[in-house]
Formats: sequence, structure tokens, C-alpha cells
Amino acid sequence: AVAIRAGEIVGVGPRAKLVADHPGADRLHLEEAALLPGLVNCHTHLELPAGPPTDADGTFAEWLVGVIEGRRQRSPEDQAACADAGARALLESGTTCVGDVSTSGQSLGSLLRAGLRGVVYREILGLSPAEAAGRCETARGDLERMGQTAQGSLLTVGLSPHSPYSLSEALFEACGALLSASRVPCCIHAAESREEGEFLATGGGAIPRRLYPAVGCTSAPRRRPARSPIEYLEALGALGWRPLLIHAVHVDE
Repeated sequence: AVAIRAGEIVGVGPRAKLVADHPGADRLHLEEAALLPGLVNCHTHLELPAGPPTDADGTFAEWLVGVIEGRRQRSPEDQAACADAGARALLESGTTCVGDVSTSGQSLGSLLRAGLRGVVYREILGLSPAEAAGRCETARGDLERMGQTAQGSLLTVGLSPHSPYSLSEALFEACGALLSASRVPCCIHAAESREEGEFLATGGGAIPRRLYPAVGCTSAPRRRPARSPIEYLEALGALGWRPLLIHAVHVDE
């Protein structure tokens, strides 16, 4: 049996002992059930609707283009509704701690209202080196605002430089400076697909051919070659930020 007072566990042991220790407590018998600690989902995108884009052809680049095009069609109100639904689904599944990557900031309010614990990572992307400083300054302001909103809650805010293929090296460098100054947690999508590894090793493949035109990038920014996403992040110094690496399903180091 478990004794709970004001939302905190105050006793665990045989039923007879807890009844004696807490004689005036209300009793709830759960029949055949298991009591578990809350589950942890360390990577969500709550502002996106559940399920993959229906027109994806099975390749990573095409899937990602579908995600981007779908996001463009959703209003802030739609994103907020998705985040609310996602927060409810987390609780219904027994999840109480989450790491959410937020593009619009809408998920922070949803998670606060749901009373969940975790980190909301403000996502940052950008392939133009000329825009790196401006994008990072915008992210800095968003982190300050989100931090004030989350103050006193079970949530904290962090930064998510999206991935090795979706940021210029100038933006990665600016993110490093921001993380050093703010000391917020960090997460990076890395080694998620073979196409990512091909692009970093050769500069070619579906990412520059299909993904970059879809986001208005006509010429891939110059970047150092690397045998793998992990090697690339190490060369940038990004592993020194102690990031949570998301996916990392194509890793052999």
C-alpha cells in the first residue's frame, strides 16, 4: 500500500501498517493494479499533430518536407490545440516528465496547465550565416520570456539547435555562446537518418537536393566535412555543451 498526503508519498508498506499509521485517511482500493513512477518521454514535438504526413514516400527528406509544409499551414491556434491534446495524451499514458521541442512556444502553456515536469526546448534553425546573429538574439529573448513564464513551475526552458544539417556553422557558434551565457539545457537531433550522414560526408544526397529547396535555400552553406554527425558535432565543440542527442540511431563511435 501507499500513503499520500497533499500529492506526496509519505509511506509505503503493508496495508495494515499504513492504515494504523494514518487512521483518518481516505482509502482507495485499486483491485489488480500496479503503481509505477511517472514515465519519462524525453523527446516530443507537441505542437505537431499526431501521426506522419500522409504524402511522405518513405524517405527521410520527403517526410521532413511534409512536416515543414504541414507546419506552415497551421495557425498558432492550431499549434496550441495540438499541444493541449499532446499534453493530455502524455498524462493519459502515465507520462509525467517530458522534453518537448517547441518552435512557436505554444507547448509551454499546455504543459504548465497540465502540471507536467520537464524541459521545453526552444528550437532554432537557420542555414544563412548572415542571419545567425539575428536568429540567436531572437532565441535569447524567447528564452528569457519563456523562463519568466515557467518560473516557479515544474518546467524549465532550454535551447534546441535543431540538427547538423539545419544550422549554419555560424549559427552553431552563436548557439554555443548563448548556451554558455544562459546555462540552459540543450538538445540536438543527430544521426537520425542515413541521408544526414551522407550529406555531412559528401555534401550531396537528398538533403541538399530535396530539403533545402523546400525551405528556400538555393545554395548549401559551406561546412567542414565529417565522417559522421557525431564527428561533426565534436569538431564544432557542440558535444562540450553536454546536449541531449535525439534519435542517434546511426552511431558507431
